[in-house]
Amino acid sequence: MLQECYSRVKRWLKFRPIHPTKTADSPTDIARHPHNPVRKEGMREIGLELGLTLLVLLCPLETVAESLYYQGGSVQLPPDYETEFAAGSAERSRLGTTVSAWGDSFPIATEVWRALLQDSVLTGLRLPFRWQLALVDDHSVNACSLPDGVVIVDRGLAKLLDSNRGLWAALLSHEISHVAHRHWLRRYLFESRLQQRLQNYRAALTRFDGDGRWQMASLGEQMDPPAATLKFARELELEADDEGMMLMARSGFHPDFALAIHHLLGATVGEASSFEAIFSTHPRWITRDRKSQKTYGSALEEFTRRWPDAASSPGGGPPTLVFLGELKLDSRIKTRLTVSFSLHCTNPGQPLTSMLRIYQSSGRIGDQGGAVSYSEPTACSGHDEKRTLTISLPQNEQFDTYKWKGEILILGSENLALARSHLFTIHSGNVEPQSPSPGSMAFKDSRPSF
Repeated sequence: MLQECYSRVKRWLKFRPIHPTKTADSPTDIARHPHNPVRKEGMREIGLELGLTLLVLLCPLETVAESLYYQGGSVQLPPDYETEFAAGSAERSRLGTTVSAWGDSFPIATEVWRALLQDSVLTGLRLPFRWQLALVDDHSVNACSLPDGVVIVDRGLAKLLDSNRGLWAALLSHEISHVAHRHWLRRYLFESRLQQRLQNYRAALTRFDGDGRWQMASLGEQMDPPAATLKFARELELEADDEGMMLMARSGFHPDFALAIHHLLGATVGEASSFEAIFSTHPRWITRDRKSQKTYGSALEEFTRRWPDAASSPGGGPPTLVFLGELKLDSRIKTRLTVSFSLHCTNPGQPLTSMLRIYQSSGRIGDQGGAVSYSEPTACSGHDEKRTLTISLPQNEQFDTYKWKGEILILGSENLALARSHLFTIHSGNVEPQSPSPGSMAFKDSRPSF
């Protein structure tokens, strides 16, 4: 629908007929008449032009980018791998000493890595890469792959996954899929062709120099490449999710681990907003969960066919997935704050912990004091269950000048965050502190009666 809108805007900008202007001999009293059709036509033109100009400025025009976007997934790749080897070597030189050898730092990850690389579908591609794991200390809690088969994992993320085979399989299979399907090269060729098309378009515009409508269309075309490139990058991430999930399933790791790592990283590093995701090379975690559903059925069928007893598979039984519902706050009672939310699990049975964190904030971004936390054991079943947390805030002499912020986390048996709410604000005018000490809170977990 947006593409159709953009096309109409462009056609109007480029081919809109030019109405003859009023000559000096035109009678001036006609323009003053309230029912004058000439004046109505002029106002209509002005309104239409303003509206379409706003569309052009606010919405990227995608005539060039869209054609390349849909061709990007099927572009003919060169049979040799020289470009990827050169790019990988250049990137390693840039990283320098920040990258260290994997060694025996995380033996479980090494075992999973070797198991994934033995997959018959992967080996059947006969890729010329020398697969290698490497560590980096950049505190990103992230991982990446170089186009020549090197997968780099931040030490912080490695410590987070620790000895969990399924989570390691989810991470490494995703990065292996990026390399195996030559995503770096596909993105490079996409960007190169897009830039070439843009240069050709700009050259064609030179003969229309001075025409405002063509200049506006040119502005739209210049806005296209970044948006199209980011969109294509996000599609490649989703493809790596799908291919990685199938690689996991064939290698003996339940596909639920792919969703589990989405939840873990979303709860650990946070979830981007819908607006922020537009300017990112990666989709939101919730989007990745949703987009994986089509492949999930095939992956689960493949896994079950090979390992009818999930517990005996290389990755063991499937993990518990926690889904935290939207929060509802009630601060009508000034002495207390009530937070309600729904909770349900897939593969329940793992002992869970609900954690409430309360922060002090002066209102300045990033200026938060230490968190006050309270934990409570929590059970979670396969259907929605209501939870209600009733909190008395800690007392503070300067409470009137502060805003309080809170969040809820659901932790697993290994103290990993399985779900995390958004950060909510508690205004001092609505909720008053009652507890004499920062660590003293009232906590109530109530469930509805049936």
